[in-house]
Amino acid sequence: MSVKTSKQPWPSDALMVVASLEGQERREHMESVVPAACRDCGAALAADSFTIRTAWNLPVRRGRPVKFFCMACAHGYDMRSIDQLHDHSVGGFGRKTHSAAVQCQLFNERFPIGSEVRYWLGAREGPGREGKTRSEAFVLGNGSPCVFLAGIAGCVALSHVEPVIEG
Repeated sequence: MSVKTSKQPWPSDALMVVASLEGQERREHMESVVPAACRDCGAALAADSFTIRTAWNLPVRRGRPVKFFCMACAHGYDMRSIDQLHDHSVGGFGRKTHSAAVQCQLFNERFPIGSEVRYWLGAREGPGREGKTRSEAFVLGNGSPCVFLAGIAGCVALSHVEPVIEG
């Protein structure tokens, strides 16, 4: 059974990188900051040079250009059609590509139930909210890796959850 969506298909004419709005990036977790612009709205973005270099060298790029989305514009697209997802965020599990099942397994190994996390319920912008996991991560029926959080009805995609790292 296919799930209908009103979102546009994920672009296939370019290898897409989702980056933070300029001024909202977490520079302490970035190799270096490269200015970029959202392909859809033109917003000024701050991309990580590591992410750009990695994207440029991926075989899946197949000669396509590397282009950028801001978080708000990326959410207008159906992410279920992404053929490879590379999570370079904090807690992105070693900056590697993983299937949804492996993302869940790695999250569960590192962050047991009750772990402190930061999460976003909408666009991943701003500081997010803090909470605790109340389940192990799992793959939702649409293929998205998710986790349940204390005090939140429904699950939250792992792409919108990161561990709170005590420093």
